[in-house]
Amino acid sequence: MKVVPSLFIFIICVFISSGQRPDPFPKGCKAQIDVVFVIDGSDSISESDFQTLRTSISRIVDGFHIGSGETRMGIIVYSKGVAFSVPLSYDPVYLKDQASIMPHPREGTNTHLGIEEMIDMFKKDKRDGVPMAGVVVTDGISKEKEKTLLQSRLARDLGINMFSVGVGRYTEEEELRGIASNPDQAIKVESFDELLKILSKLVQLVCPNKCMMPGVIAYPNDVSKNCRLYWKCEGEESKLTCCPRGFSFSAPVQSCIPDPKCVEPCGDEGPICNKRPSVYQPTIYEELIEGYGWVQRSCPPGTAYDRVTCGCTITQTPPPPRRVCRVLVHIPFDIDCVDTSGNGFLIKNHGVKFTRTGLALFEGKAKLVIPNIQRYLGSNFLVKMRYKEFPSFETQGLLSNGDCYTPMTLQLIKDSIRHTYKIENSYRQRTGFTIPTNFKPWNEVTFSHDGNTLAGSVNGIQNEKRSNGPIQRTPYGISIGFVDGYKHFQGYMDYVTIYKCANMNVYNKY
Repeated sequence: MKVVPSLFIFIICVFISSGQRPDPFPKGCKAQIDVVFVIDGSDSISESDFQTLRTSISRIVDGFHIGSGETRMGIIVYSKGVAFSVPLSYDPVYLKDQASIMPHPREGTNTHLGIEEMIDMFKKDKRDGVPMAGVVVTDGISKEKEKTLLQSRLARDLGINMFSVGVGRYTEEEELRGIASNPDQAIKVESFDELLKILSKLVQLVCPNKCMMPGVIAYPNDVSKNCRLYWKCEGEESKLTCCPRGFSFSAPVQSCIPDPKCVEPCGDEGPICNKRPSVYQPTIYEELIEGYGWVQRSCPPGTAYDRVTCGCTITQTPPPPRRVCRVLVHIPFDIDCVDTSGNGFLIKNHGVKFTRTGLALFEGKAKLVIPNIQRYLGSNFLVKMRYKEFPSFETQGLLSNGDCYTPMTLQLIKDSIRHTYKIENSYRQRTGFTIPTNFKPWNEVTFSHDGNTLAGSVNGIQNEKRSNGPIQRTPYGISIGFVDGYKHFQGYMDYVTIYKCANMNVYNKY
């Protein structure tokens, strides 16, 4: 887990959608649960930052399914001692009011006292058979680290599932992991805006979605262009669902929120397209067939596939403009991990499995290696991939040109809130940038270089930076799902395509 700057640490255990609005969570997420926030009010947090914290906690209340017989929430503020306590409550309005008036004592960071108070709160008001969750907030290392780790262990022994989310540079990874129920639940983010964005990921971790399990096409189509549409898991099937007119779906809080501008047609106004264009030519398209996955089809003569009509339409006779990039490698995962571009590149499979629906499953230390491609690739290329990750807060590798414990000069890594692009040119100068993740079930990512500029996109969000020269070559191939020093990618890939380019326009063409 890499350290990133800002202010606080969240130890978050469970988030459930508010029952006040249409509920996108699977039914299992509506089970009874109790959640307590334990918040640091030390002097190292500025007043403006603490006000941001108050606002964030108040907004987070909307992320729970709070109501009689279901979720309850409590709040504790600590510093030198416990300064404020709100007992477990079913009332979201009351909880928001209390969050907005939390005191800021500014007297130190005795985190263990806050966790101890949380344990006492659960012991005094525990519901038999109801899961317990704790939320601890701190701006840095606690003054009594051993006591903090002891109280965290006692909390876990009591059955409290704990996540640690670090929002700041002045935190210690060992302490974060010691507080969390397991290392995968130790998280760091830069700001509370980013914290709110990852709530949907927390929900997936705590309340597993059967629609996301191996072998299941969870969300086959992108619905992000319609503000009212979202996917809802019912049993083991994904169901397209609409927010009411005047509401839009918010991925961070996984709920429909008021939005007067959101009046787009939805639901039974029209079907969602189950087709997509092929990477090869406009007269070829792919159709999603239940039980088989993506199947390639051809348009009739004189027609080409049209995204707007979701079908083949009559085309004009002039030929299409010349492609600036040609396909070097295309791996659709329909038949194992074979390169179907016609160029016959060898793909070495290290533990990747394949579903009958045409997806590659990356688990554990699985990866793919294309060993002999770099001499053909040069420094003018584009890599495009489409993936769906398993819920995780760890930094994972997507793309590199190195092997274990060897130098690499090309890296694409991802964590829960951003994608990081890095290269090293032939003059040993390093260039990089990040692109935020906008949390879609499926993510389409590009990584490209034109000899002097590094560029990339994540679900249409773009960035680029001058690299001032070609990428330094390495004796290794291209690795998919692996970057040395980070966790291997965990999830599904739909395809990987590598283009050899000249005078490339990444954003407009691909």
